[in-house]
Amino acid sequence: MTMASSASKAMPEGKDNAKKKAKATDPMASVGDVIGFVWDLGMGSRVLFVVGSISGFGNGLVYPILAWIFSNSFSKISGAASGLAQIRELSFTFMILGAFAFVMACLQTGCLEICAHRATKAFRLQWFQSLLRQDAAFFDVYDIGGKFALWPRMNHSVAAVF
Repeated sequence: MTMASSASKAMPEGKDNAKKKAKATDPMASVGDVIGFVWDLGMGSRVLFVVGSISGFGNGLVYPILAWIFSNSFSKISGAASGLAQIRELSFTFMILGAFAFVMACLQTGCLEICAHRATKAFRLQWFQSLLRQDAAFFDVYDIGGKFALWPRMNHSVAAVF
């Protein structure tokens, strides 16, 4: 008999073990569950989320393209009779790739930031509406005041950053 099996037999079944078993059987959230909030925000947010995701994909493509250009550039420069034409061509290629990366990063950041702001606003409104639906006795049991007290301070400190 191993030590682990003897320890598990000696441990009584209690509330802690039941909670651990219940937590272990909770299903994982799917990708659709995680990003499903976007579809509740309206068509504009959906478009922003899709454009931001596609821009993120385009921004991620920059590094493999950059590696491919670097690997081909060494063979082009080493086999060239006059190296300045190939260097000029490579410099323009790198400038175009840099501009593409800048545009994709700006689109990704801007679209997903606006979508996140809208989602945060919707989550706060839903939470506040759920608090308003509660019975008055709910507030006797749970301390909600501490959570409300954080909002003005948080909004003020965030506004000071921008």
